Amino acid sequence: MFDKFKGIVNDVIEQVVWAERELRGKSGAEKKAIVVKKLDDLIVLPAALEWVDDILISYLVDLACNMFNSIDEKFEEAQHD
Repeated sequence: MFDKFKGIVNDVIEQVVWAERELRGKSGAEKKAIVVKKLDDLIVLPAALEWVDDILISYLVDLACNMFNSIDEKFEEAQHD
C-alpha cells in the first residue's frame, strides 16, 4: 500500500513540474485543472474511492505546489542575504 501511495506522490510531483515547465502562459487555476485531469486519468484508485478521487488528487496537487512555492521563497530569501 505504501508503494502505491509513493507512486501516486511521484506522479503528482512529476505532473506539477511538467505543468510549470510546459504551461507557462496559463494561470495557476488552469494549470491545476489540467494536472488534476491528467492525474485522474493516470491514477487508478479503488472503486470505493472513485467518488473522491478528484478531491484527493486536487489536495495532493495543492500540497506539491505549496511545497515548491515554499522552497522557491526560501531560495529567493537566501539569494538576498
